[in-house]
Amino acid sequence: MPKERRRHLRYQRADLVLEVARPGIKGMLRITPSSECLDFAIAGLQFGSKERFKKGERLVLDLRVYDVEVRELLAQVVSSQPREDNMYCTGVRFCFELKSMQRPEISRALLRIEDKLRVAQQYPA
Repeated sequence: MPKERRRHLRYQRADLVLEVARPGIKGMLRITPSSECLDFAIAGLQFGSKERFKKGERLVLDLRVYDVEVRELLAQVVSSQPREDNMYCTGVRFCFELKSMQRPEISRALLRIEDKLRVAQQYPA
């Protein structure tokens, strides 16, 4: 049995609304790809989109679940694999090493999102 590398639980919920963009002028000049969150963890997430992203590429994410919203999270692509439905599954990790990501309100919002997804998974409607 292969060893599980993940240190954080992942939540597979469609309740999480995700917007993905590229940082800076590159992001303003390109169309924002439509994306669907596949799973979420406190350290990162996976999403599906029609666009393939490069490993190491930086992205800016906006997340919203129910009444909790966090904007302009910086993330880095760790993988982007083709799926059978002409989509790509892209995994990103949040860039907590950057000073702008070390604000307490970011950590609180991510913990609140994780809590909302955990409760929704334990007690589905």
